[in-house]
Amino acid sequence: IIRGVNHETPDVAVAFARLLAESCPDIAAGPIIVRAHAADAATANQLLSLLSGTNMSGQQDKLRELATRHDAHFQATIMRLLTDQDTSDNSADISNLLAAGNPRLRATGIHAALRQAAPAEKQQIIEKWIGLLTGDDNECLAAFDIMSDIPALDSRNKEIIEAAYHGAFRRLLKTLGHGSRNRVLRALSRWPPAPDLDLRDVIETALQDSDPA
Repeated sequence: IIRGVNHETPDVAVAFARLLAESCPDIAAGPIIVRAHAADAATANQLLSLLSGTNMSGQQDKLRELATRHDAHFQATIMRLLTDQDTSDNSADISNLLAAGNPRLRATGIHAALRQAAPAEKQQIIEKWIGLLTGDDNECLAAFDIMSDIPALDSRNKEIIEAAYHGAFRRLLKTLGHGSRNRVLRALSRWPPAPDLDLRDVIETALQDSDPA
């Protein structure tokens, strides 16, 4: 199987990596990460997506080094893998993510910090989350990556964040071009709360607009 993971053809390598991750999760991470180092960004992303159920202990430095090779989206994928491991040594990673200039990385930091922050710190994380949703278009779009963290919030913060998302949805659907607007509509398809009447009107207009500005 490991020889298959190292196959030069990307589709073959990904297929064998999936088999290795499913059948041998305790040893799969090392060979998959080694193959990701030799892959292009698209293939490496596919390989990394297979790691969530594997034992990645001892692989953190290799993943951090791999993160430097590609764009911010790729870096965010790796940092989410690292910070989701519930290890005690990732506080520096989280601090760096929260201070990052790229909004995708900041969103990853918010996701990680919510899982580990003490109650007194959580409000600061909520404020950073709201900062994404009230920021520029790229910041708002990055916040869509952490919508799955909303259900774990307490009722007060959930109400605040849901209202901020409603405002972001409404603004982006009115101002974005067609391609990015479709991303907003896809995000809304995963949105659990029922949209208010005003937002429904904006959604219907966006769906009917076949020639967006």
